Amino acid sequence: MRCPALDTEVHFTSDGFNHLLHKPNRLPRARKEQKNKLSCLKEAVEIIKRSTTVQEYWEEMQTVGSPDKSGFKKTAKVKYFIFIALWDHNGIMKRVKVVVRKVGDGQFHFWSVMPYWLEQEVSDDSYIRLFGKRTSKDE
Repeated sequence: MRCPALDTEVHFTSDGFNHLLHKPNRLPRARKEQKNKLSCLKEAVEIIKRSTTVQEYWEEMQTVGSPDKSGFKKTAKVKYFIFIALWDHNGIMKRVKVVVRKVGDGQFHFWSVMPYWLEQEVSDDSYIRLFGKRTSKDE
């Protein structure tokens, strides 16, 4: 899909979906974290389609791919483009952060989505969502 802010196509690949379910070390994310990220996937698509401004950007050199026979891993410049939007979710405004990534000269691809809330348990089977960033003294 086309992203106006990047003036190019952003692809949704298995890499991005895998990143929603697993940490960079390939261990699975906690079920609650997976659920929170997947619940914002539809908003991520709309945010990428509508965004006209990149709110954050950074780049770094990272190892990419599998090691060759000698154990050497290639490196590439990886660029991250962040879009942040307020989104109406059933009458409640929530903040959603979407990450688009580009590895070397490759294509732009969806990398991650993060809701900006914390869930706090209020009873054995009930949670409330706290919007915005909280410090330990606020919890």
